[in-house]
Amino acid sequence: MSPPALDPDAARVLAEADALDAPPLSESTVAEARAAAHKGRRYMPPADPSVLVGRESIPGPHGPLELRTFTPPDDPDGVAVYLHGGGWVVGDTELLAPACSLLSAKARIVVVSVEYRRAPEHRYPVALEESVAAAEWAAGHPAAGGAGPALVGDSAGGGLTAGAALRVRDRGLLAPALQVLVNPALDPSMSLPAFREFGEGYGLTRESMDFYWRAWLGERLGEPPDDVAVLRADARGVAPALVLVSECDPLRDEGEAYAARLRSAGVAVTLERFARLPHDLFWMGGAVPAAAASIDVAAAALRGAVDAAAAS
Repeated sequence: MSPPALDPDAARVLAEADALDAPPLSESTVAEARAAAHKGRRYMPPADPSVLVGRESIPGPHGPLELRTFTPPDDPDGVAVYLHGGGWVVGDTELLAPACSLLSAKARIVVVSVEYRRAPEHRYPVALEESVAAAEWAAGHPAAGGAGPALVGDSAGGGLTAGAALRVRDRGLLAPALQVLVNPALDPSMSLPAFREFGEGYGLTRESMDFYWRAWLGERLGEPPDDVAVLRADARGVAPALVLVSECDPLRDEGEAYAARLRSAGVAVTLERFARLPHDLFWMGGAVPAAAASIDVAAAALRGAVDAAAAS
């Protein structure tokens, strides 16, 4: 059975990226890889100009932790913590600012984007500990109204979101209203079938993910902890989840497998697969209308979680 044909807009984006002929990550310096990632911003949707962007610096477990806040104009009554993607190595809050702005405007909530310390300079568990610290801070934000903030993350940030939700549960902190996992990276073994089908020629490659996992976990790659390799974690009692996956993404199966694991643990889960799209739903919505719909789905779920918390 042949793999599905890519959405034509997504295929054009991938072809343009291939034409840049960037060297593989294994042959790039970290600085070069981060600069190359920022070239992809041309495909992101434009930010909402009505959203106010601010900055906060809070005490963190590894020194001052920088946050970027996105506040809509009309009395926000909820908070979400955003954990950006980029393989724990190349992303940052500037790169994902358009997505955060749109989530803030569409869901009418404050979005707190976390400038967590990146690998390979800072390996596991630094970014995960900083993600939890940001969630603790966000729980005290006036817009939270005493409710736990939602957790949202794409790709590597989706993995951090799943791990943070587990840690929040284990520490008895204020439960998140929702966890939103977008194309999440959850399985360091890269052993599920989607990696064989889509691990080459669909944007994100097996080689790239191997680089990212090694940068993030280092010597722990051979025996990753449960808050990283969450497919084997005890998921009972974690926050309700929305899981968004792309049909043509090597990470697709791990997102779907985790949705099934959450469901079997009694956690309320909504799973949505975006047909004919590759990885990076939140990164290409400016050029791929079918991918832009993922932000609408996430925003609607966030708004629904806030409203449900207020009604309870």
